[in-house]
Amino acid sequence: MQLEEIVEKVLFRFVGTNLKEIDNWKEKDFFGNELNLSARSVAMFYIALEEELNTKFPEEAVVANGFSNFSNVLKILNDYILSSATVL
Repeated sequence: MQLEEIVEKVLFRFVGTNLKEIDNWKEKDFFGNELNLSARSVAMFYIALEEELNTKFPEEAVVANGFSNFSNVLKILNDYILSSATVL
């Protein structure tokens, strides 16, 4: 399973698959008017994703890129975690 599919699977556990009905949902802000996800859902997604991938998001990566939309989450994983081989 590709990284993007794994991230989608984990996200959909908390918010449902109806996100796919929204155009460009991967670029939309989690807390914006269109997606309007709860802080709790995003926090649970964050924790579950760390558990699923057996890793920790570096604080500087989250601050620099923002854990604010699907595309940014993938960027953090690709740029900071996978490229630096910090996966446990």
